[in-house]
Amino acid sequence: MKYELQMIKQGVGGSIINISSVSGFRPQPDNIAYVAAKHGVVGMTKVAALENGKYSIRVNSVAPGAIDTPMLRGALEQFNLNEEDYAP
Repeated sequence: MKYELQMIKQGVGGSIINISSVSGFRPQPDNIAYVAAKHGVVGMTKVAALENGKYSIRVNSVAPGAIDTPMLRGALEQFNLNEEDYAP
């Protein structure tokens, strides 16, 4: 984001989209580092939006939920969870 904010010097505004996770809003147990990182992205996005709106720069984040991938299946197996345990 530091480099994207060079838009200020250009003076034409723009948009920045950060990627967070549903864990930034609804944490899961036994995943403290990931949850903390995603909360950080949410907070950073909010501050950047407040600070840069005056330059016509929008800052938003996208927070996808669980997507059925091999990585998710591995995590569910590692924590002895099934799909029903993880469902919202």
